[in-house]
Amino acid sequence: MLTGHRVSHRSILVAALSTVVEWYDFTLYLYFATVLARVFFGGGETSLAITLGGFAVAYLMRPVGAVVFGHIADRHGRQPMLLLSMAVMSAAMLLTALLPTYALVGPAAAWLLFALRCVMGFSVGGEYTGVIAYLLEGSRPDRRGLIASLAAAASEVGALLAVGVAALTVSLTSEPALTSWGWRIPFLFGAALAGTVWFARRGLEESPDFERLRDAGALHPRRSTMRSPSSAARCCAHSRSRPSARSPIMSGSATCPRS
Repeated sequence: MLTGHRVSHRSILVAALSTVVEWYDFTLYLYFATVLARVFFGGGETSLAITLGGFAVAYLMRPVGAVVFGHIADRHGRQPMLLLSMAVMSAAMLLTALLPTYALVGPAAAWLLFALRCVMGFSVGGEYTGVIAYLLEGSRPDRRGLIASLAAAASEVGALLAVGVAALTVSLTSEPALTSWGWRIPFLFGAALAGTVWFARRGLEESPDFERLRDAGALHPRRSTMRSPSSAARCCAHSRSRPSARSPIMSGSATCPRS
């Protein structure tokens, strides 16, 4: 009889709800597009289109992030990967809030913003797939569909949170203040949220499936099956010096490499 999840309820909750922060950080850019167009692109006729193009470019980095972070999770564990993806997002969000504007550094401001958008897209690509894998592996077999769906539900909550914070910021600040410093507040808030989730994820239990593979030595099968030439030579020498009816060399079931 199934009595509980394979990891603690706290680990399930932290993993599932943390996608709120990732998608808040990722979508906030879209809701401030008109402000960012003025701050980083000079406010020309094409500035808004270029700003929205930066949002689209970030999506191109998501598959790359999924592959890279997926490899990290398979080699080093789900929990280290989830910590890394959140740390990358936290740093990118904080740096976005501290970026110099077009008035200070010219076109370099736009390039810096684009670079950080790519970093965010890269992080979200690994984050989302990593959380889904963790929830599937840590939940009860008869509740995996429901538990995994929490990540998708939480991500939509994050997008709605971004809408609410953006609307609140715009309504409480004047136009000059919003362009000067007000736009930074939601990004700083997102960085603080991401940092909080990072600390919460430090207590995540590792995936039981990953621990089973690690304990069985199956994470690096090529390393475990390969032997150095010197060890193979010693094996062959020992086998030739003591032939027997059970020897693989006599029975033909295995042969030593020829030099």
